Amino acid sequence: MERHHFYNNYHIIFIFNFKFTIPNYPERIKSLTFSKGMDLRMKQQRFFPGIILMGFGAYFYLQKSNILLFDGFFTWPTILLIVGLAFLFQAYGGQDYQFILPGVILTGFGIHFHLVRQFPNWPDQIGIFVLIIAIGFFLQSQKTKEGFLYSMLFFILALLSLFYQNVIAWLGLLRSGQEDLWHFWPILLILVGAYLLFVKRK
Repeated sequence: MERHHFYNNYHIIFIFNFKFTIPNYPERIKSLTFSKGMDLRMKQQRFFPGIILMGFGAYFYLQKSNILLFDGFFTWPTILLIVGLAFLFQAYGGQDYQFILPGVILTGFGIHFHLVRQFPNWPDQIGIFVLIIAIGFFLQSQKTKEGFLYSMLFFILALLSLFYQNVIAWLGLLRSGQEDLWHFWPILLILVGAYLLFVKRK
């Protein structure tokens, strides 16, 4: 009986020690997986700083060498282009699709300002900026499956802004004497924006 009792005590102590000295493999596997994920994430984030450094390096090299690619190249729209392209490379190359919208906006604005400078007949209207935003929302929605309705909203606003006179003429507002009421449509935009900002989030 004493020998059996001693065996049970030893068995309990052995099991206790074994359970607490065995390596915690699930935690190590989790830590290893997290480390690999961080390494992969760091590799994917190389596109933005890489394009920024290359773009600004080329910009300043051309400036110091007095190499002018076209009139107005050494202006701030080129800076917008460089930053915008860096966002787009990061978005598509690094699969950070939330950067598509700012990439399209900055790149589009930069191209627009250069086109205005190069071509006098290029439309310099607020509708162009709204159209660029609409394109950004649309391209981002193709990857994230979100924001498609916003792209359609901005696209409609762009058409209204670019073809304002044609729209009101087509609707017959000029003939019906309701043109003054049409001037209040921006208030509708304010109300929609306030709804999205303060009401829909609830």
